[in-house]
Amino acid sequence: MSKGFTHTPERALAAKPQINGARLVCGFTLIETIIAVGIFSIISLGIYFSYSNVLDVIISSQANLAALSVADNEIEILQGMNYQDIVGGEKTVQQSGIPFTVKTFVQNIDDPFDGTGGSDPNPQDYKLVEVELSCASCARFTTRKITTQVAP
Repeated sequence: MSKGFTHTPERALAAKPQINGARLVCGFTLIETIIAVGIFSIISLGIYFSYSNVLDVIISSQANLAALSVADNEIEILQGMNYQDIVGGEKTVQQSGIPFTVKTFVQNIDDPFDGTGGSDPNPQDYKLVEVELSCASCARFTTRKITTQVAP
């Protein structure tokens, strides 16, 4: 006798659905189906929330990059202005479709190196300029501040 596959009536019956009384026994039970749907739902929700979080991080980093570009442009504009024309103020700038509120604060500084008060021929030695950016329509955006010094 060979040890290969032999076809017997018992094997043929084992491959077919068995009849138990008057009903056919095959397929999944209701509990097995509910458990499978529950596991699939948990995995699907995990994937969805991970994808949603990745999109939020991407949008937030785009807003931060746009804010950095706006701040850099504002500092360049201030450094290119006449020294006497540098004053504080507030304006709205749009970058990459995102509206930013830009507040500029200017403080005149009297450096003690060349004297202070009445003995100083130029009491405004340089200006300390702070540019503050905020975005009301941006999620996960914190106010950004950049400070520089501008000298005549």
